[in-house]
Amino acid sequence: MIDPGVREQMLAPPPASALLPGIGGSIKHRCEDFVVDEIPAYGADGREDRHLLLRVRKRGMSTPEMLKILARDLALQPHEIGCAGRKDREAVTTQWLSVPIASASQLEAVSIDGFEILESHPHGQKLRTGHLHGNQFAIVIREPGIDAATAVQRVRDKAMFIESSGGLENVFGEQRFGHDGGNIEDGLAFLQAGKRLGPKAKFLVSALQSALFNLYVVLRKEQGWLRQVLPGDMLQRRESGGMFRVEDASVEQLRMDRGELVVSGPIFGAKMRGPQEGSPAALLEQEVLRRAGLDPEVFARAGGKRLPGTRRPVQVPVMDFSASEAAAVDGLPEGVQLRFSLPAGSYATRLITELQCGT
Repeated sequence: MIDPGVREQMLAPPPASALLPGIGGSIKHRCEDFVVDEIPAYGADGREDRHLLLRVRKRGMSTPEMLKILARDLALQPHEIGCAGRKDREAVTTQWLSVPIASASQLEAVSIDGFEILESHPHGQKLRTGHLHGNQFAIVIREPGIDAATAVQRVRDKAMFIESSGGLENVFGEQRFGHDGGNIEDGLAFLQAGKRLGPKAKFLVSALQSALFNLYVVLRKEQGWLRQVLPGDMLQRRESGGMFRVEDASVEQLRMDRGELVVSGPIFGAKMRGPQEGSPAALLEQEVLRRAGLDPEVFARAGGKRLPGTRRPVQVPVMDFSASEAAAVDGLPEGVQLRFSLPAGSYATRLITELQCGT
């Protein structure tokens, strides 16, 4: 059982900008108030013998729901449809899918409420999870606790603070952890049981991995180390995404200060690249596992194929940020219209939390 205080840090890491006044309010009053557009990692390659890349738009359905219904209409199994990322249900989202080329003749007959196919292009490979560059967002926060003009200025100030602090803390949103965070405890039970990880177990264990990453960010921030290079750290190059282990902390600190590098945190697993053994960076990762009551060897016992692990940047840039007043519409109150982009895997709801919080 995870200590309640530690569990709270995993579920809801404290916002970085809490000392700045926020705007309160709420989101998702209607699907059109939460618009997401995928930024693909690459375009179609034009090969006509394998798959089709589809650009689709959905409204009011989750990605798994969409895949299930589309597979039914195309007489496919859901796993035959490639998908780069999951998108919210209460939203209007545009994303890319791939389907076997044999399904091309059936696409025109697809008729699903809240779903449309916008583009179709021949492509040689099935689309895989993570094959996207990022996401563009257009989100309205309605019912702020202040007038709209003041709210706009406050979110701009918050965005400037986040940028000057090195970026948005790249923690996982609470939706990752299920109702009341139950996925964390269930994942812990599966992992400690040492049994084979089926699809459901892997999903729950991945929630635990995400929670451990959140705890790592919290502990690192408590020490003032989000942008402080520690001996043995695993750093990531912002431009290329390449990862390397620190040999000379003073040299890499200069590059960190210039914005060239970002600290990476652990998504624990059997094949995860870790800090130099015995280094301050390694001791910090061990402290995360200690607070969660986990034996470091538990991930190795799960196996590299089932639970390889990886690393994730602790901060990410908020790109192309803008804020403006949003008019009242359809009986809904006025608010603030936000537009921004985030790298793949980062949570827009974390940025919203930052903008809402504060006195």
